Amino acid sequence: MHLTVISYPSIISDLFEDVAFTFNPSAHSPKSAFVRCQHPNHLPHVLANIGQKVTCLDLFGHGDSGRLKLGDGMLVDTDRTNWDVIRQLDEVLAEGAKVRLLGCFTGTCHAGHKTLRDIAGRLGKNREILGTTALIYQRDFGPTGFKEEVAQKYLVSSNIPHPVEPASRFGGGPEPTLGEDKFIKSLPQGFIAQGRGVPSAIPMDQKIVDSTEVSLASEGKLVLLRDLSQQQPLLFLFKKCPPVLDVPKLRSALRLS
Repeated sequence: MHLTVISYPSIISDLFEDVAFTFNPSAHSPKSAFVRCQHPNHLPHVLANIGQKVTCLDLFGHGDSGRLKLGDGMLVDTDRTNWDVIRQLDEVLAEGAKVRLLGCFTGTCHAGHKTLRDIAGRLGKNREILGTTALIYQRDFGPTGFKEEVAQKYLVSSNIPHPVEPASRFGGGPEPTLGEDKFIKSLPQGFIAQGRGVPSAIPMDQKIVDSTEVSLASEGKLVLLRDLSQQQPLLFLFKKCPPVLDVPKLRSALRLS
């Protein structure tokens, strides 16, 4: 079975609700299913009710390099991964199963590479752990789950011998408003425009400055700028892995501190 677990935080997120609404596996594939999970500690119980071995387990939440937030808590983190829950996945996973951490950038940089390999080592039995290399959106999911064409381009395996940097998905994008543009001019060199959207990145800071919502996510790799007249923010990605980016300096430039 191919099972997708969709984050279900106590504060409702349109991103996750839209993905859940998109699913209709019974009409397209009897071998696909999805469930919701509000906290990582609930995951073993949620999976125990499936009643059959899972060959591909997709965990969809907010992500960053080596990190995945599922519902209201961190399932995978660089220094406090919930290893008790990870260990219990062994009971529902088939031998040779795949586990895919579906949130922004989960497989990137040293932290992502280490996390994928550590989980693979804990689960054993020829299981492969995959993380993402790019921004992940609601549109990357269809009636039976994560779209295969996206998976082929933007997943990285625990089997590769070296870390990878974040990947750019969209160059350029719509014209910024005047309010957004003045913040764009404050960005350090190295940020790449990624269009507008709402990705599944782990948020850091958010503040409204002069009628523009300014946000940081994914350890500063992602800057989101949204004029209050716009529905979705402009996205800017820093493709290099830490510690190249000076996050305190970036906060100051964006008037977040």
